[in-house]
Formats: sequence, structure tokens, C-alpha cells
Amino acid sequence: MAESFFRSAVLVAVLIAAGLPCAAFEETNVVAASDWSAPVDHQFHALRGRLLILEGTPADNRLTMFVELQNAQPGAGTSLKLFFDVMDLKCELTDARGKPGPEPLNRPWGGRGPFPPGWVILPYASTLRLFVNPGTREPLTLCPGGEPWRSWVIPAADTNTYYLSATLTVATPTNASLVATPHAEGNIHEYTAWQGTLVFPKFKLPGAPPGPAK
Repeated sequence: MAESFFRSAVLVAVLIAAGLPCAAFEETNVVAASDWSAPVDHQFHALRGRLLILEGTPADNRLTMFVELQNAQPGAGTSLKLFFDVMDLKCELTDARGKPGPEPLNRPWGGRGPFPPGWVILPYASTLRLFVNPGTREPLTLCPGGEPWRSWVIPAADTNTYYLSATLTVATPTNASLVATPHAEGNIHEYTAWQGTLVFPKFKLPGAPPGPAK
């Protein structure tokens, strides 16, 4: 039995080393997620992304929204640098007929503002998860962008099916204090600056009745 286990472990190691697919553990706290966007090319360097909604523990009723970005450059490529500004994430809420959902509400807010923008590095063939804003599961509360004081609030009694879609625009900052890149670039091929707009496909929000997006 020990020999059989050893052989299985060796086989998995060989598959991983060879870059072949094998079983992987999935996160259990993802309650909703878009499909990956189509890769967007900028100067022969591709990036794709998706929107994720994760839950905390059942006791705290918490949801958290993230943007996940992936260096999708085919073949051997360089690291990407990009300027992430959460205020450039624009979400849209629609119902099953494609009509706009409820308007987001401005609520009294004495906490932090949007997280400040900054440069991030995305190594070749790697994925990076970036925080957007918190929310709640009941009532379903989600921010449509970077402002933490503005959110959709959908009570449990609302039985409509809602879908979320989004775009993220990445651009080089014009503010002189933000233009500095993450590292001195002695090698001009060390990092490639990426710019463009990612379109995250529509996906059903948690708690909605079953049914495909329309």
C-alpha cells in the first residue's frame, strides 16, 4: 500500500513538472464569479481578468468583492506592470430581462475613502487578486465600484434574478506624483506597462433563483 501511494505521489509530481493538468483544490468561499474576460492585447502583451465575490464565515454575514487579473501572455513572456485604480472599475446591475436593477444608494459614511491607486506587478503566467470593497449577504449589499459608501441593497424578499457585469480600465497616470514605476528599469524588458479595458462577463448574483444569464 505504501508503495502504491509513493507511485501515485511520484506520478502527480511528474504531471505538475510537465505542466499537464491534474486535479486541483477549489476555493469553497466563492459565492459568485464572472467568467474570465477575453484577453486584451497591448503591445503584444495580453491580460485578462474576472470579478469575484467571496464570503466570510456564515456568522459574520460578510461578502468581499475582488478583481482578479492574469498575465495571459502566450509563450515565454515578461512581467506586466499596471496601474490599478479601483475607481476605474464600473459595475452594472441588470435583471433577468436585461433591464437596469435598483439604483445604488448613498449611505452615511464616516470611514475610509476608496483605496488609493498604485502600481502592481504581475509576473509571467501569474494571477493577482485585488480588493475592491466589502458587502453583506443578507440583505445582499454590493458596491458598484470603488466608493465604499455607495452600494446596491437587495433585500431577501426581492425574488428577482439579478446579474452583475463590469469593466475595468487601466491607464497610465498623469499625476506626476504617481507616474513613478515600481522599480528602476535598468533592463527595458524587465517589465512591460499594460493599458486597456477588460470586460467582465455577466454573472448571476448569489441568492438569485436558478437560470442561465440572458
